[in-house]
Amino acid sequence: MGAALLQSSTIRSLAWEPSGKFLIYSDSRGRWRVSVDSRWRNSPQEIAEGVFAEINANRDGERLAFSRVMSDANIWRIGRNGKGVTRLIASSGEDSEPEWSPDGAHIVVPSNRTAAFELYIYNADGTGPRQITKFGSHLGSARWSPDGKWIVFDGAPSDPSLKRHNIFLVSAGGGPVRRLTDDHNDYEVPSWSRDGRWVYFQMQSETWKLPVAGGPAVRVDPSPLFDVTESDDGQYLYYGAEAASGVWRRPFMSGAAARVPGTEGMHFFRYWRLLGGELFFVDGPPRFILRSLNVKTGRIVRIAELPAKLMSGPRGMAVSPDGSTILYSPGRSDVKRYHADR
Repeated sequence: MGAALLQSSTIRSLAWEPSGKFLIYSDSRGRWRVSVDSRWRNSPQEIAEGVFAEINANRDGERLAFSRVMSDANIWRIGRNGKGVTRLIASSGEDSEPEWSPDGAHIVVPSNRTAAFELYIYNADGTGPRQITKFGSHLGSARWSPDGKWIVFDGAPSDPSLKRHNIFLVSAGGGPVRRLTDDHNDYEVPSWSRDGRWVYFQMQSETWKLPVAGGPAVRVDPSPLFDVTESDDGQYLYYGAEAASGVWRRPFMSGAAARVPGTEGMHFFRYWRLLGGELFFVDGPPRFILRSLNVKTGRIVRIAELPAKLMSGPRGMAVSPDGSTILYSPGRSDVKRYHADR
């Protein structure tokens, strides 16, 4: 059996050059050309950056047809009084999954404005973007550590030595990225413990946590708990469930899970945040209503109605540490454009 020509989990489309000596392919970062002749085989050569859905070459080798997917999504803010709706963060690509720093001074955002997703940090007013990763592929679920010094995230990097989705750590100031997981399975959706010593994540439809300082992972629950959040009093784990509506919680150590009363109408399972004793969440669809709930008294307050379309999939909202401002992501606009190169 011959050696593999390409090893990547993000290849989208393939096309032969007419000579049969080169293969053109697209992945999550761009469009590439690689020799199939073992005598001349070398690293792939990048032809263009971007997300290309389909590619095809004509027989005379003079033209290459392709479609390029352009995704545009922005981040908006609203006050907890339901007023002051403004667009806060935008670019030519997809900006989503905002996360406030613990001191409320900054916001971290994954964005694919340069083709691959990278992490950017903004000032709280949406100014001064600064790129802190050079990951080169898909990433998401970025979360600040409780002390504000680190950001954990998941992703599948362009490094050919890694075959799986892993959990990574980067300084809030940027710099080298450290992998926390062992690349033996797919690890996704990280979140921090309140003391900053552990990172929760999903593996093989189960929920685990591992010590940031090093050591073996510990299984937390045999089910996938999305966006695990410890309560301030240390009594409960709050989480979202892909297969069930609402926000759920279970005793910290063990015990039966129960849906938080009042959240039954929440069907986008990643549109919620727990801030102290207050749970912010979005009811819907078909109408999307932003509400807050006092987890001790059960009192629910209607904040505002959000746009008729919200982005599903990534965690779609964030709440400032003082509870005064909520960030959310309206639905993305995907445009497929067709081109032909000579």
